[in-house]
Amino acid sequence: MNEFLAAVRKASLPAVWAKGVRLAESRSPLLEERSDDEAVFRVRVPERRVPTLTVLDLAETDWTCDCDAKLPCEHVVAAAIALKSAPEDAEAPQRGDAPPIPRLAYRLLSTPPSVTIQRVLVAPSGEETPLPEPLTRLLARHADILTRKEDLDVERILLAQGQGRTRASESRGLGPEGFSRLIAAWSVGGDVTLDGKPIEAAPDALLPRARLSAASKEGGRLRLEVEGLSGLKVLDRGLALYKGALRPLGAVNIAGARWERLPLVREIGPEEIAEFVTDVLPGLERELFVDIPDGVLPGRDSNARPRIHFDLTPQGHTLSVLPTLVYGDPAQIRIDGDKVVHLSGAIPKRTVAAEKELCRRLKDELSLIPGRVSHFDGGDAARFAKRLQAFQASAASSVSREVVTKASLVPELRMEGSKLEIRFLTEEEQPREARAELVFQAFEDRLDMVPLLDGGWAPLPADWLSRYGDKIQEILAARNPKGEVPLYAMEGMTDVCEELGLPVPREAEALRRIAQDFDSIPEAPVPEQVPVTLRSYQRQGLSWLMFLQKLGLGAVLADDMGLGKTLQALCALSGKALVICPKTVVFNWAQEIARFRPDLSVNVYHGPRRTLTDADVTLTTFAVLRMDEEILKKVSWDQVVFDEAQAIKNPESQLARSAFALSDSLSETSQRIALSGTPIENRLDEMWSIFRFTHPGLLGARREFARRYAEPIERGDPEARQRLKRLVKPFLLRRLKRDVLSDLPARTDIVLTVELEQEERDLYDAIFAMKRKEVQEALQGSGGGIMAALEALLRLRQAACHVGLLPGQERSRSSKVEALMARLEEAEADGHKCIVFSQWTSFLDLVEPELKARNIGFVRLDGSTENRGAVVEKFQAEDGPPVFLSSLKAGGTGLNLTAADHVFLLDPWWNPAAEDQAADRAHRIGQLRAVTVYRLIAKDTIEEGILALQSRKRELSEAILDEGGASTGITKEDLLALFEAGA
Repeated sequence: MNEFLAAVRKASLPAVWAKGVRLAESRSPLLEERSDDEAVFRVRVPERRVPTLTVLDLAETDWTCDCDAKLPCEHVVAAAIALKSAPEDAEAPQRGDAPPIPRLAYRLLSTPPSVTIQRVLVAPSGEETPLPEPLTRLLARHADILTRKEDLDVERILLAQGQGRTRASESRGLGPEGFSRLIAAWSVGGDVTLDGKPIEAAPDALLPRARLSAASKEGGRLRLEVEGLSGLKVLDRGLALYKGALRPLGAVNIAGARWERLPLVREIGPEEIAEFVTDVLPGLERELFVDIPDGVLPGRDSNARPRIHFDLTPQGHTLSVLPTLVYGDPAQIRIDGDKVVHLSGAIPKRTVAAEKELCRRLKDELSLIPGRVSHFDGGDAARFAKRLQAFQASAASSVSREVVTKASLVPELRMEGSKLEIRFLTEEEQPREARAELVFQAFEDRLDMVPLLDGGWAPLPADWLSRYGDKIQEILAARNPKGEVPLYAMEGMTDVCEELGLPVPREAEALRRIAQDFDSIPEAPVPEQVPVTLRSYQRQGLSWLMFLQKLGLGAVLADDMGLGKTLQALCALSGKALVICPKTVVFNWAQEIARFRPDLSVNVYHGPRRTLTDADVTLTTFAVLRMDEEILKKVSWDQVVFDEAQAIKNPESQLARSAFALSDSLSETSQRIALSGTPIENRLDEMWSIFRFTHPGLLGARREFARRYAEPIERGDPEARQRLKRLVKPFLLRRLKRDVLSDLPARTDIVLTVELEQEERDLYDAIFAMKRKEVQEALQGSGGGIMAALEALLRLRQAACHVGLLPGQERSRSSKVEALMARLEEAEADGHKCIVFSQWTSFLDLVEPELKARNIGFVRLDGSTENRGAVVEKFQAEDGPPVFLSSLKAGGTGLNLTAADHVFLLDPWWNPAAEDQAADRAHRIGQLRAVTVYRLIAKDTIEEGILALQSRKRELSEAILDEGGASTGITKEDLLALFEAGA
């Protein structure tokens, strides 16, 4: 012992050695066990409730202690000194030997259906007394009790279960978990008796016997049996006596806390085996051992991982997708919600976390759910196919068929005469085909793939489409049902044929000359009966019309107002011609024909007694076209001229439909001519409507036109704008006055700002305040509110012009009318003639009395005027009245009013083209004086916002007809802006 003690002293710090000496002197170390190799001590110290357990390893000269201090601690020092002082033959006290102080013991009594647990203090004399109060409270007062760490563990268990009262208490509520912890504490050591007899405690839980067997030789059914143990006595919930020892009961989730569910028998059908193996059996085996003889179950696979299998069914441009969650490849099981379906081979062990992650990715990346069929169409299918490829590259998955081929699509073009055919075939041993229209559609939608006719998808030939796609698509869109390319669509064929080595159609070459250089068009002779000399630009326009006529092609003559579109069209008339025009200018056409083409006979097909004749030129009106569409379609017209063609800007209108039907009834050699100074007033589909009349099919179907041109241009796409300009350039001719008429007198536009009188201002502000919030809420709501906004806008415009225009309001004076009268009086005094335009005839009604009161002579033209020609002639006469009153609709187009050099626009509106047309009644060929255009604008009213809106709308026609940006028609945003700035 001397060597051991010397080793301890050498390893100890001086202060630790001193503490250990004091503990040894106070007889704190108590020897519990002694052998040749080991000595076990309990060392009692004042600052600890429980003595430390200190073990001296005599064979290896080593030591351990359950205190938290670094070794060797003072407890090891004290134990080593006590061992040195003890006789060599000293032994640890045996059970029943009385230690010098009381110790804690446990007395268990069977009180079915539970067990009573009592803690007692055993005195050195052997006398037992119940523990008077909780152990921790006694130890806190430094009671002299021999206690082990496990005793404190027992105390915590009983207190947690409500069993820590000072007297004996039953263990009801302790439960399986509590008994398992108690037995674990007792198994380390301690004085425990059951019904007065000492008993051991073993911590290993008892488990039932479980066996899986075949329920029958045939049928594939299984039988699971779970049985208890013979010789087992259940004492309480989770506690049993087995082979003379206290044991905790295990598998209580299966067998019950008292194993009351045993024996347990379950038969498993063939359809349940997979789910049993994957979901039930792992839980059983975590609780107990299951005896499974060889061959009873299919093999079990712990290596297979979950994956998503996609069952893909492509049909044309539609793709149906059914994702399923499976294990193994080929699939061994399929997870259908809560069910597991065995498919083949061994049954895998499920990894639920991996399944959840796969399903999460499936939902997040592909918006799919296992077991649910989804359908994708068109572009959505192509986009899904691409996303599916990305998913397959990064997630465990498989597909029923390769939906996307790696083979490239190759275009095949064939041109035979005017017939164009194009096919797209895959570069494979057995080529598959994609429909050409779907290829182009996918390219426009910026997709990477296109569906094949027999199912599946192929990558687009993107480089080829980038180079030729737009041109070829324009040509294909114009084809007739026989696959023939109309002559007017041939121009785009030239570059394509040359680059692809195809023969260039002769007509295509001719059209390309027009597109590249109008000057290259052969000059056409002016009919000798024409008594005037045409200006150079008019001769060019005539040559262009005649060139297209020889090719059997239509034309859109869109010269600026006042440049003589009527004269150019008259010079190009040949054969039997039909001229369709507004009622207001029928007389003007008749006069112009008599003046410039006296060689042509004329029939005015209008009025209740109208009849068709063999005249060279038939003049009719929009209204008659609508009514007599079928009659006019039966005539073989060589030419049809539609004047003021912006009248058919709305393709849904009855007039436009009648015009389209008439155009479709004409022969291939008949020429269709549209005349319009404003072919685009608001939206690009107005241009589509005009070309639908002159060149059916050139711009494709209306929806196609919107998708390929109108919508991209309105979004500011310069490429789409250039494509459209190139497409229509051979057939649309537009010249502006500033470019071709250097001798035309100047035109000056002046805004006359009018200050409202206080009474007018108060009424206007009241209306604006009432309408503004109402309109803003209506426009921002889901219903749109356009009609409510337009109605409010009308009332505000009326209030800004004349209070008498408002319903229920009467007033004889208007600030705007007084400003107009002052200008008219001044102009009359200086010898000027004036045109006064308003959108409302009711406003003209209010102006008339003011003119009469000032003895200012006037004539008036509106929709009710009968003899319009006489009204114009009277004003144009040298001694005619100085003022021409007209509604914008009736007098804004087709009239020649060059006697006037002052134009007054009383009420602005958002469409500037209508106002420009009205002003050009005076500013046109034949005008010898400078023209001044006055716009009367009420200050601080919504009219100022309309002026700003006009400037933006002017950009629309410039986007296609000349240069510039793009705009749109009046929108909710425009209306909101007007009401924001209209105060």
